[in-house]
Amino acid sequence: MNNIDISISIISLWRETIYKTLEWILNQELNNNYEINIILQWTVDLARIEKLNINNIKVNIYNYEYWLWFWYYRNEAIKKANWDILVWIDDDEWVTNNKWIYNITKDIISWKIEVVTAWINLLMWKWYLTDSISYLWYPWWWAVWFKNMWTVYPDNITTHLCSWNFAFSKSVLNKINWFNETLKNWAEDVAFAVDLINNWIKILYNEEATIYHVTRSWIVNFCKWHITRWKSIYEFKKLWLISWWHWHDKIKSVKYILFSKFFTRYVFWIWFMFFLQNLFNLIWYLKVKYNK
Repeated sequence: MNNIDISISIISLWRETIYKTLEWILNQELNNNYEINIILQWTVDLARIEKLNINNIKVNIYNYEYWLWFWYYRNEAIKKANWDILVWIDDDEWVTNNKWIYNITKDIISWKIEVVTAWINLLMWKWYLTDSISYLWYPWWWAVWFKNMWTVYPDNITTHLCSWNFAFSKSVLNKINWFNETLKNWAEDVAFAVDLINNWIKILYNEEATIYHVTRSWIVNFCKWHITRWKSIYEFKKLWLISWWHWHDKIKSVKYILFSKFFTRYVFWIWFMFFLQNLFNLIWYLKVKYNK
């Protein structure tokens, strides 16, 4: 299996950052062949991509209608993948060294595990509001380290899946469903992780494969994201997919975020936005529940 090949899947909303993402991925050091499949909404500058592709990596671009459901794009990426390992990254992320593909796939290639996930970090200390939002769950706790938020056992097996940075062998698709088609407001990655765990498929957390994500800075985006998030939680709850470890990790993460920054300059905005976040969560959860 050492000569196994790899498909890198990028779900792209056509953001300028995709070129930085591709620049790093196209210059990876790897003994295995790999292709890049871009599931694209809108368009890209093909000449610019060709100029970046100095190693002549196979880049496939598939155009789709703008803003369908993410489960749909992910399942389409599975269909388009020509090789045995699928690696996932988004178009507003970038890797920081030329070993990322190797690190995220090495344990799958060696038959040690079928699914590997890693974390996404943010470049902090830009300005006060940006850092405060990053500390408080947007985007998805990336300023706070994985092990402070989710359960990771001593052997690095975890119950969580970071859909922006993970890999799996196609063999798991013979044991579980693909990404859940009923989840129209995100959370398809969480449902996928639940399906893996319920079928006794282990998820390995590999800190070596951590990548970076662009920071977010606007309160409006913060509020909009949490509206969508609680629509997804309502859908998730309807499917009876919430289990005891979700509540365990939720309590753990809230305690860490609220109190780890208590004696810092971020405390006011973190606590204020935590209130704001949960207010929006409650309003929109009830709105979705009672206005079907």
